[in-house]
Amino acid sequence: MTDATTSPPGLDPALHERLEREWREFLVDLTIKRTVSDDDVRREGIAAVRDKIEYGHARVQGADGEWYVVLTEAYLREVMEEIDRGVVALVRESQADYAAGRYHTYASGEEMLAAIDALPDEDE
Repeated sequence: MTDATTSPPGLDPALHERLEREWREFLVDLTIKRTVSDDDVRREGIAAVRDKIEYGHARVQGADGEWYVVLTEAYLREVMEEIDRGVVALVRESQADYAAGRYHTYASGEEMLAAIDALPDEDE
């Protein structure tokens, strides 16, 4: 249950709880609408997935418990472009850090790994 300590400032806790509940229901509904069994795919072929792929991807549940994802080419292209943008942003950030002198050199890979292990956890 949501209370005033977990609600965003200025948002009524009852409204926050209702919005969270509706969001969870929406996600469950969306997952169900996008899921097809592998038996359906065997019987119907790609037609079993075609109506489920409305949001760019569909999930196929295998009899072995494995899950598979089927993507439209457009959705895959969109995901790959987003990944590319993220990589470019990370490289630019690294270049800025290097230019500003925010880097360390290590004598060995082991020394670098030890320094990484000594860093505080991001959760702390």
